[in-house]
Amino acid sequence: MNELEQQLYERGVHADSLLRQELFMQTIHEMSAGLLEAIADTDPKDSKTRETYYYMHRGLKDVMGTIVKLSQHREQLDHEIVEDEAELLSDDDMLDL
Repeated sequence: MNELEQQLYERGVHADSLLRQELFMQTIHEMSAGLLEAIADTDPKDSKTRETYYYMHRGLKDVMGTIVKLSQHREQLDHEIVEDEAELLSDDDMLDL
């Protein structure tokens, strides 16, 4: 694993940790729901305020999307490592013949 992959892997481990923390996930959910409620409660003519809430919600979703992608990338690297180790083991078995 090269240095960049190692950094991404470590970030993925941290991302997994965040995604498993109930308080973090509850806070994100409450923030998202609050922003959607704020959009719904804002006067439709007040486009500036509605857009502000929208972009705040969009930003929150983008952050969560990044965290999920990091976690998925770590999982992918885990699978690649397992496959590489299995291939090495099968190569070693061939040498024994």
